[in-house]
Amino acid sequence: MKHKPVSFKSAAIVVILLLSFFAGSAEAALKAMGPINPVSTLPDWYQDLNNVALQLCLDQNGFCVLTPQFDPLITNPPAPITTTGPINDLNFPNESFYFLADAIMNVNGDIAKLRIALEGAFLTGVTPNTGITFLRIVLKSMSGLPPNQTYTVTHPFGSFQFTTDGAGSTPRVNGQAFRVEDPIAPTNLIYFPPDMQAAVNTNIGPFLKATGGNIVDPVSGNTYLGNPAIPVTVTGSPNGNNFFRITGTDIGGPGVNTVQTTLFALSGRVFTGPIATPLTVDRATYTQDATTTNIDVFAVSGPVSNLGIPSALQVTAAGIPATNMTMNATGEAYTRITIPNPATMPANVTVTNISDNAAVPTLAVAPLVDEVNIFQANFNPADNSLTIQAASRDQLNPPALAAGLSATDNTLGALNAAGTRVVANLTTPPPAVTVNSANRGSATVPISVALPPPAAAGMTLSASPAGPIAGGGIVAITATAAGTGPYEYQFLGRRAGQAAFALAQPYGASNVFNWNTAGILGGTYEIQAQVRHVGAAVPFEATQSLNYTVTTPAATGVTITASPASPQLPGTNVTFTANATGGGVYEYQFIGRLVGSPVFAAARNYDPINTWTWDTTGVSPGNYEVIVLARAAGSSAAFEATSTIFYTVAASTVAVTLGASPASPAVAGTQITFTGTATPAGGNYEYQFLGRRVGDPAFSVARPYGPSNTWAWTGVAGSWEIQVQVRNVGSANPFDALSTITYTVN
Repeated sequence: MKHKPVSFKSAAIVVILLLSFFAGSAEAALKAMGPINPVSTLPDWYQDLNNVALQLCLDQNGFCVLTPQFDPLITNPPAPITTTGPINDLNFPNESFYFLADAIMNVNGDIAKLRIALEGAFLTGVTPNTGITFLRIVLKSMSGLPPNQTYTVTHPFGSFQFTTDGAGSTPRVNGQAFRVEDPIAPTNLIYFPPDMQAAVNTNIGPFLKATGGNIVDPVSGNTYLGNPAIPVTVTGSPNGNNFFRITGTDIGGPGVNTVQTTLFALSGRVFTGPIATPLTVDRATYTQDATTTNIDVFAVSGPVSNLGIPSALQVTAAGIPATNMTMNATGEAYTRITIPNPATMPANVTVTNISDNAAVPTLAVAPLVDEVNIFQANFNPADNSLTIQAASRDQLNPPALAAGLSATDNTLGALNAAGTRVVANLTTPPPAVTVNSANRGSATVPISVALPPPAAAGMTLSASPAGPIAGGGIVAITATAAGTGPYEYQFLGRRAGQAAFALAQPYGASNVFNWNTAGILGGTYEIQAQVRHVGAAVPFEATQSLNYTVTTPAATGVTITASPASPQLPGTNVTFTANATGGGVYEYQFIGRLVGSPVFAAARNYDPINTWTWDTTGVSPGNYEVIVLARAAGSSAAFEATSTIFYTVAASTVAVTLGASPASPAVAGTQITFTGTATPAGGNYEYQFLGRRVGDPAFSVARPYGPSNTWAWTGVAGSWEIQVQVRNVGSANPFDALSTITYTVN
């Protein structure tokens, strides 16, 4: 299975094993780390590329190198090491080893001691979950060597140099002439960081082994790399350097410039339990449209399970069926799961090697993200612009997209609705770009450095169905560019005779504009299409227009209603609303007359507004006939449909007069009292006062209905209309009578 130069968000994939397993990269010096031991709270084991796994060597039988209080060769009897926990300084060593290789040899004036180790330590006291692990190479400090010299050390995993000062001593940093670790700064609870997996500083890995093979303790039955009290020759150096050598002036004495030993004291307990099969989910993505969701899962596992049978991977997730993956001979696996919509998308999928030992099954949990496709990532050196075009395969819930330099970076900016982003003035382009989706998907491609293709040579424009048509249907306007794409299209339109075009459909990949003619005015329209290459900075490269005629169907009927409903007293504003039927755009005229009158009066001439408000102030009581005429907008017909409504302006049995004290005019700031007097006297009335500046369209309530027939106002400069409304208490009418006066305040 060959991998394309497109990466998906797999960095967030979490590998979870019942015996926690983390696979190293193909170039790593170490391969894997085991689960966290509940007692030591450190990893159970580390595994090298030769599949040798070593656990923390804690046996008090002479095969493990321990701190003095726990080492039976130093302290007798030693303090016992707990197997149940909790650990502390009295029952667990503050330093212990997974792998140890010590080499010692005589040099001119001192002893050279080299230690290569993978160890665990508690730096601030032994307490659970505070330990660290690291790889280390150390050369102990020496003295008595030839002064001011540089020496080279060659060992199974590489080489380094050290120097002597004027007294012949090496640097004494913590008693060491040389020290290097992976990682440089070990962190609690991070037990297999990338620099440790790859051993970028120490290059330790694979583990050294005795040429005579491992040792099995006849008492415990445990297997060890060796007995640290008996140095042995070794194999396993990735460089073939199964020795410890120092070269330099007189390192072994006068005239002896090389010293070397092939003997190493080895310590390490071999882990012989089952180990979960390596498993990585490279990608878990989905695509979906209105009907279907497809989930694609790519994974890599060891082709043989830890039971020695062929691996079999299975995908599970909430709401989807368990599905077996297809695997090739090298362990690469794939499956597609199809489910109908509407579907509840799981946040994650789980891949399980169902052929593994049930005690240590391999589970890999990966976030399920949308598939992102990048169609274009072109850098134009002519204008230093970078054009990016991409899309999410989630067509049901299209997410926002943004571009950047990695799956966590969006510094190149958001893509537009058409999936395009043009970055200008980019003098130093990146070698690759990443497009990230709001639905967590991501894709990365290398940029292409090339000049853009020639501009579109022209364009044709067609309409289906051909015009003219009666309004109400969909007209498909199709633009076809001449040249080599990819292109994006924009559509504009205007009614014939208008000065400016209006945007109908902004730039996008579709070359079709579906024009909905329902409810538009009849007439001739000019439709214009514009085309340009995706990412082009110009407004357009080619344009074409066509004229299209739409006719509005005649009105087939019209209704008219009044609010408030009849009858009402004079002074009421009555709004008449008309609605024509027929599927077109219509205009309305209102006329009226007193019932019995032979002549209609025009109330409002034809207008697209379908309402007319009648101010009945001063209108004589009586029955009135209001008629609405309707016709298609732009029609020259007198009318196409008509409807009539009768409305009564009632006569009031109540009258009211309005007086003011002091009389008009008055000076601003004067308190003016307005008094309404209703007749016939002795009635049970309530009064409301309103006001407006002369010339304003509407009155405002100054004091709502109440039993008092007076209202006091502090005068404000201007000419005012003051109105009193009166009605019988309990009446539902807006008023039974009203009176208005004009008052001037200077």
